[in-house]
Formats: sequence, C-alpha cells, structure tokens
Amino acid sequence: MKLSIQTKPLEPRYGLDKTLEIISKAGFDGIDLNLDLYGKCSETFEKGDYSSLIFDRSASEEYAYKLKELLEKYNLECLQSHSIMPSYYLDETMGRMAIEAHKNAIRICGIVGCRYITMHPYYSNLIEEPISEEEEARVNFGILFPALFDSLKENNVTACLEDLPCNSKKRTRSFRAILTVPQKAIKYVETLNALAGEELFKLCVDTGHLVCTSSIPYDYIKAVKDYIGITHIHDNDGLHDQHLLPYTGFTNWDQVCRGFSEVGYDKDDQNLSFEVFPIPGKLPDDLVQPYYNMANAVGRRLIDKIVNQIF
Repeated sequence: MKLSIQTKPLEPRYGLDKTLEIISKAGFDGIDLNLDLYGKCSETFEKGDYSSLIFDRSASEEYAYKLKELLEKYNLECLQSHSIMPSYYLDETMGRMAIEAHKNAIRICGIVGCRYITMHPYYSNLIEEPISEEEEARVNFGILFPALFDSLKENNVTACLEDLPCNSKKRTRSFRAILTVPQKAIKYVETLNALAGEELFKLCVDTGHLVCTSSIPYDYIKAVKDYIGITHIHDNDGLHDQHLLPYTGFTNWDQVCRGFSEVGYDKDDQNLSFEVFPIPGKLPDDLVQPYYNMANAVGRRLIDKIVNQIF
C-alpha cells in the first residue's frame, strides 16, 4: 500500500515546491492535491471574483504542468485530489461556474496522472437547514454529476463520493449527513454509474467523519467493501470533525485496520491518505517537518497492520 497526505495547509504557506519537498522528505509516497484551496466557492461567489486558476482552463493547465514537473523532481505521485467545495449552488451563475471549476480540477488530475478525485455531493451541512433527499437526488443525479461524465471519461479519473457530516449552528457535535449510511452510499454510486453507462464513481471512506457521527468505521467498511476507491484517514474526539493524527483521538484503529484488511483494501496500488491539516497549519516553521515525519511513521504503522493483519 501507498501513503499520501494533503497539500493543505502547506501550499498556501510555502508554495508547491517547498510543500512537496517537505512531504517527500517525510517519506510519503504521494499527495492528496487540495484543489479546493483554489475554489473556496462561498467567498469567491460572494465577491464575484473568478480570477482563481480553478475557474480558468489555461491557468489550471499551467498549474498542472508545473505540478507534474515537481512531482517528478521529488519522486512523488498524485494519488488523489480534492475538487472544490461546496460542490454546487442553485443560483444559475454560481452553479455553472462550480461545474466549470470541477471540470478544470478533473483536467488537472488527467495531466498529472491522478486517478481519483474526491467530490462532495450537493447536500446541507447544517442540521437547521435541511435539504430533502428528493432535492439532493434532483441536483446530484440530474444536474451536477451528469455534467461531469464526459470530463471523467476523457481524463481517466474516478470521482469518489465522501461520507459527510453536518453540524448544528452551535457546533456542539457532528451529525450524520449524506452517504454516512452504507446502503444510501452504495445506491448513490450504483445510480451514477448506471446513468454514466460505466464505472466512473466510487466511495471515499473518511474515518474521521464516521467516528464523529457515531458511525462504526469497521461496519461501514465491511458494508461498502466493493465500492471503496480511496480513503481519508484522521481522528477526533467522537463528537467533532477535528482532523487529528491517528491515535490522538477516539478511533479504534485496530478495528479500522481489520476492516480494510478483511475487505481486501490492502493492494500495492491502494493508499491511505492522511487529512490532518489543522495542527501543522499552526506550527512554527521548525516544527513542520518533524510533524510530517511523525505522520509518515503513524501511516506506515497503519499500513503494516492492514497488510500483515496485525490487530
């Protein structure tokens, strides 16, 4: 198995070159490319400023070729990526721009040889502002994802849908939202693949989202086993989506590793990808590299447990 980690929060702080140098020195095999850094849609649309590279095909391709060179320089792979979030807006202009940003993100993946892109379905992230399942389905199955079928096919990219939490305005704890129920997650993937006429969609298993929504990762992994494309690995206190290093929160990592091992998510071309961005974003410069070194060590421990069935 391979190990990757996000380019967030380092890329805005140090730039691409230094970010990849730090990740490579730590021993990671690759990156999870945070293209969502370039499409903070709420801010972008509120300001009416579409100058970010993710909204411009030429600029996004220039970014992709630069990234490709740097990946080769540091002997890293782009093992997965994040598209923009929120993923869609009902406003016609905003919705159209979001779709174009997704297409540019997918094209970047194609240029650098990234097989998987994380995409969030359209959903409500606040429990006080619910969206009906019918409305979710209307947008996701009728507008958003069908608009991306051709881009995914042309660039040989699979969109991985993530189990997502929602919050209360008081942020006292996290609640289950779209795709956190295995049967619904499977239905989403099967419906979209049927509409596309081929397998363009899989699931992203996010361990932190499962734990903070009182789901059991082992049970979820076992239930969606044939649909897993990628992972997001992080920890929390069981109530909030904190994105902590494994073993610093509430998660039972023996159970998580057992789950991945039992469903066969242990192949050489599969990967664990760490989403542990809050703490390194707060560290002084001289502690950033040691943090990533530690993250790599923790990731290698998890991979060893999965591959060699050490529970």
